[in-house]
Amino acid sequence: MGKVNAVVKDTWIDFFGTDYIKFSENILSAERTLNEVEGIGSLLNLPLSSTILDLGCGQGRIAVPLAKLGYKIFGYDASAVLLEEAHKRAIDAKVDINYELVDMRVMDQFESFDAIINIGTAFGYVPEESDDCAIIKNIYRALKPGGIFILDTENRDNKIRNFIETYDSSMNGTVINTERNFDASTGRWEERMKWQAGGEERTATLNVRLYAATELKRMMTEAGFQLIDMYGSLYRERLDLSSTRLVIVAKKGF
Repeated sequence: MGKVNAVVKDTWIDFFGTDYIKFSENILSAERTLNEVEGIGSLLNLPLSSTILDLGCGQGRIAVPLAKLGYKIFGYDASAVLLEEAHKRAIDAKVDINYELVDMRVMDQFESFDAIINIGTAFGYVPEESDDCAIIKNIYRALKPGGIFILDTENRDNKIRNFIETYDSSMNGTVINTERNFDASTGRWEERMKWQAGGEERTATLNVRLYAATELKRMMTEAGFQLIDMYGSLYRERLDLSSTRLVIVAKKGF
């Protein structure tokens, strides 16, 4: 593990494109999605008429099944490619979802949602910690009094503990070579992927800030959140070093 490039531009816009949609289906299976939606519903414990914002909604993987349950769903994402796919999935599922192309850093809603969810490591892609702090403050402001925020991300401690620098994987029949790096001085995790498609080499780079649980709790407390609970999954499993996920449930006071 070494140093990751300190200058991080908005590279996630390039990463979360058509290749991501194709390959992510290998990991984000229908079974996993249904289990996560069930866990989210249990954590929220809100009436089905509640208004929920899926922030970083991607291709609508979570938004669509939540809408099918009866929640009023809004979906914000900074990727036009993923939102186009999300619109298609909503139409196919015959659900009404309000999708918008929105950068989390400039989201300016005020007391608009009963809950906001950020699922599947959709946080930490912006260049600076101050940007992430601003996002959490935007989330707090956008929640109604008593509103709930769920953040589901990687458990950094587990990821570093099980660090593998290089490995090959197969996604939808395509072999992908991945090189990983973690910069302990910045907390940024980088994955450089390459594969063959149509006789040509394709590449993609993922660069994300992985926060420790204590860092995220501090950021949420400073934003004003109360009653902050931490779990090792969306199913309220205990958070420890063996947990691959870090789930934080925070509540805005009345």
